[in-house]
Amino acid sequence: MKTKTTYSLLITACAVIGFFLFNSFKTEPDTLAGKYLTLKVVEQPGLAANSFMVIVDENGKTEEMLFDKFKVDNIAPNTIKVTATVNDIAKKGYDLFSHSSSAIGGLMIDTYTFTKK
Repeated sequence: MKTKTTYSLLITACAVIGFFLFNSFKTEPDTLAGKYLTLKVVEQPGLAANSFMVIVDENGKTEEMLFDKFKVDNIAPNTIKVTATVNDIAKKGYDLFSHSSSAIGGLMIDTYTFTKK
């Protein structure tokens, strides 16, 4: 009789602990979804095309900003615009999640992905 009671208490305790452990790893639906913002900076040296940056926020809203013509001897104005934009994004509660950079066909492309705090 004592062993049946012990097994019953042990099984009940395991079930209660399992229930709490299972619920502790449960994520809220909006915790992971839709909290990203992407900033893409596209620069082309020379006078062939304008350089620009595009922001896509967590709601899909896009904003595009044209840069001054990219010149190797004068990169400060565009760098200042990128820095100001990154600071504005940080003020809205985003943290930098990842950054990648590539050069394709004369284009220099930087992609910054931010996540909401």
